Amino acid sequence: MPQQTTVAVENSFIKGLVTEATGMNFPEQAVTETFDCIYDIDGSVFRRTGFDFEPNFTTKTIDRSNRAIREYVWQNVSGNVILQS
Repeated sequence: MPQQTTVAVENSFIKGLVTEATGMNFPEQAVTETFDCIYDIDGSVFRRTGFDFEPNFTTKTIDRSNRAIREYVWQNVSGNVILQS
């Protein structure tokens, strides 16, 4: 019986989330984007659990009809460009 070839993908994300690297200097064993995950020191990845609401929780509905909504982008602190985000 001939051997069958298989492809095995093994990922170890021991470096976790790296957002400051580019495609040219991106470190191995890291990810660029992740949602609701927790990285363990050994490279294991776990999904973050959801919210555990209390038995008597309530939600608040805000009526936005006939209201003005304004957005603002905060550029820097007190006009100091060194402290920009």
